[in-house]
Amino acid sequence: MGTSNLYDRIVGQHSSLEGIMSHVPGYRGYKEATDRRASDRLVRQHIVQKLKEQFDRLVTVEKKLLAGGDISQAGLTSGAKLKFQPILIALIRRLRAIRASTMPSRLAPMNSPKSTISMPLYSTM
Repeated sequence: MGTSNLYDRIVGQHSSLEGIMSHVPGYRGYKEATDRRASDRLVRQHIVQKLKEQFDRLVTVEKKLLAGGDISQAGLTSGAKLKFQPILIALIRRLRAIRASTMPSRLAPMNSPKSTISMPLYSTM
């Protein structure tokens, strides 16, 4: 998922009114910046989602190892999980902060979730 490809798709979805508005001085630069932020946010969401999927796979492997009685290998996955989880949590928080800072408050829905990605701070086994 390339950033320029996403950007091109976002720009391609502009209405004819936005095409007319692009001739207004200053609007084009404003709209390009808005589109780039939207593209960037989508790429970040995609990356965080893929990392979360890998983290979930790691948790599943750890559970299978523990169920099979292979405690030594489960210890290795536990160590990897402990290193990986804070990074993932930090990325999710950063993504939420970026979303909050780029969405104008007058346009933000009152009951909208901050992110479509949820993750418990501490996983259970």
